[in-house]
Formats: sequence, C-alpha cells, structure tokens
Amino acid sequence: MNLKITEEYAYDENGYLIKCDVKSEDAYNVYTLYINDSKGKVLVREDYQDGKLARYLEHTYDKNGNLIKIEVFSPQDTLTSSTRYVYKRAN
Repeated sequence: MNLKITEEYAYDENGYLIKCDVKSEDAYNVYTLYINDSKGKVLVREDYQDGKLARYLEHTYDKNGNLIKIEVFSPQDTLTSSTRYVYKRAN
C-alpha cells in the first residue's frame, strides 16, 4: 500500500524553523512546534498527534552554544528520558 505523505514547514521572520506538519492520506496527522532562542537554538520541541500534545523535549546548551542535554517529558510533565552530550574539548 502506497500512502502519500506530505510535510510542510513554517519558519519565523528570522528563518528559524517553528513548525513541521506531517499529513497522510489515511488522516494521520502529526506536527511539531519549535521554540527557539534569539540565535535559533531550539529550546523546546513539542510533538503533537491528532491535535494533542504527545510529548515535549527541553534542550540545554553550554556557554559555547553546544547542545549538552535533551530531556523528554510526557504531557503530564513526567520526565521519560534524558540524553547528555559530552564534548572532548571546549569549543
């Protein structure tokens, strides 16, 4: 079975991605919202399915702007996973 899947992207006035919308012929509808800082780094990513928040991710950066942690939360604000990133030298 071949389903047609469409992805649509929306950007803010600075050119930063703020929304990704995925639709398919079988009425599957998911979208992701991005909240960015003034430099375009993603601070929060919210994943929605059928119009309801499915989960959200908080991104943490070090003083150099390197991604050092992503925490995943349920819609009820329960931490479900955490990933830390370590860099070999400061940059």
